[in-house]
Amino acid sequence: MKAMAVVPPTARGAASEIERCAASGVIGIGEIFPDGQNFDVSDPDETWRFAAVCHETEMFVMIHTAEPVGRNYPGKGMASPSEAYAFARNHPELRIVMAHWGGGLFLYESTLEARVALKNVRYDTAASPFVYGREIFDLCALPWLRGKIMYGSDFPLLRYPRYKSQINESVLEENLKDFLMYRAAMIFLEAQ
Repeated sequence: MKAMAVVPPTARGAASEIERCAASGVIGIGEIFPDGQNFDVSDPDETWRFAAVCHETEMFVMIHTAEPVGRNYPGKGMASPSEAYAFARNHPELRIVMAHWGGGLFLYESTLEARVALKNVRYDTAASPFVYGREIFDLCALPWLRGKIMYGSDFPLLRYPRYKSQINESVLEENLKDFLMYRAAMIFLEAQ
């Protein structure tokens, strides 16, 4: 069984806790909630220690992100695509999962510059039914996003049937639905 740990990135002893977690078989750190942990993911002076120890221990990082437009809701946070992009650009060596579709960051992968900067970034689908219509899943068929979007539930807030309904209503072919729901995450985790 593969597990993740939540370690506040700027807490005293964070580096040694990440090392301890890695030694015990933990494969990733997150979901880091920048607002709740007072962590500016866009500031390399603030993120370099955290990123370095995650890289050295071969841990991936999951960052909570949110769409900068639309309604406010509890837990939304302020880590928008621009902050998430800065984190990925500043730490290209890290394997990163941007939660909640990266707050829309995945859309910028249609630009060549962003595609290079985000080559080690993946996106999860957590909270999709709360924020997006089923059409969001149609975008998973775009060639440059294949394998970059992985099912994430935000359990216990949302359960699998809500996602399955949206995905089944999408235009994705069955093999892409299967890839999104299972294989993309398996491939990402097997690379650990």
